[in-house]
Amino acid sequence: LETILITHYHPDHVLGLSVLLERFPDAKPVAHRQVVDMVNKASVPTLKALNEHAPKGVFPERVIVPEVLSGNYLQLEGQRIDILDPLHGDTEFITPVHLPTLDTLIAADVGYVDTHLWLEENTTAEQIDKWRQSTKTLEAIGAKTVIPGHRKSDSKYDNSIFAYTRSYLDTWQAALEKTKSSDELKAALLEAHPSAGFNFALARSVGAIYKQ
Repeated sequence: LETILITHYHPDHVLGLSVLLERFPDAKPVAHRQVVDMVNKASVPTLKALNEHAPKGVFPERVIVPEVLSGNYLQLEGQRIDILDPLHGDTEFITPVHLPTLDTLIAADVGYVDTHLWLEENTTAEQIDKWRQSTKTLEAIGAKTVIPGHRKSDSKYDNSIFAYTRSYLDTWQAALEKTKSSDELKAALLEAHPSAGFNFALARSVGAIYKQ
């Protein structure tokens, strides 16, 4: 393992670095400058909060900050891996990855499928619109294989993940207009997406609206 790209600052995408680097000490962790800024700003307090509510050893004791990525691509065995500019998804700065020779797009957390969306950081219509536009930007690449940030093990890996993501965003906004309590909002999302996974995301998203 030579390089580890961190797509965004969320703990499920960055806190595993300490474990990976124990196994591959020569690997170089990198991220876009805006992502590095967010890791410096938000990841340390996030880890502190996690460790306060979990048994010792569940989470690492320190955050490893990746180096700032120089350029907009990586080279692996003669093949170019394009690191796209950050887009707005379930958080403000997410770095998708395009592998042209494999016709593959790693959408990271701009794309979801068959799960609830993490909407804790998207509480305004403007933020939702930015996320929706990001899905259209990536969909236009037209990659044959598209890897979402969150999915089920048997979910599809193609451009349909973006339609799912937009559909969920539409459902979320419609439910916000019609419901008046956290229970009603949660029930509306569960009714619209009864088989969706990642219920933790639903709980946190509803909590962000009703300050649970």
